[in-house]
Amino acid sequence: MPTKDKNRWGNPHTFRPDADNLAKLALDAMMKAGLIGDDSIVSNLSVRKTWAQEGGLGCTIKQDTRSPAFQPDRPDWV
Repeated sequence: MPTKDKNRWGNPHTFRPDADNLAKLALDAMMKAGLIGDDSIVSNLSVRKTWAQEGGLGCTIKQDTRSPAFQPDRPDWV
């Protein structure tokens, strides 16, 4: 979550919005962008909400090659 206070950067953000709502937002955005067809294919989800420099946002996506939903024709950055 963005803040100008450098002392907060990297520390847990324990205020609204809720982490589960942010996870839903990220999954919906990935569906809208065409990265995933349906968020039901997501089998593991980890969410960490911290204070960050303004404009900072991070998201890591890892594909499980054992999953039937794995699509080897997707670009490497997905």
